[in-house]
Amino acid sequence: MPRSLVELDVEYWGPRAPTTGKTKDVSVSGAFILTQEPYPPGTLLKLRLTDPGIDRPITLDVEVARMIPAGGPEPAWGCGLYSATTSNAPMHSRPSKSSP
Repeated sequence: MPRSLVELDVEYWGPRAPTTGKTKDVSVSGAFILTQEPYPPGTLLKLRLTDPGIDRPITLDVEVARMIPAGGPEPAWGCGLYSATTSNAPMHSRPSKSSP
């Protein structure tokens, strides 16, 4: 699946406190997130994409597929998409592997 180079603001929630980052690229099946606090593969997260050009934030249930550790030239993680919604509601729950 081709990925588009696009920079969007990202907020994500998981086992640690909510964190922010920016997308490096996105596709219909996933995204690559630049951040100083990457998560290891297999971690389930809630991810919210925002941008002045987007009417409402896009909330995604994702699983980390690969990671570039902090301390490297470009710490980041890549994720696969489980489900998506557009909402202004606060994010507070973790996705589960049984999500559609």
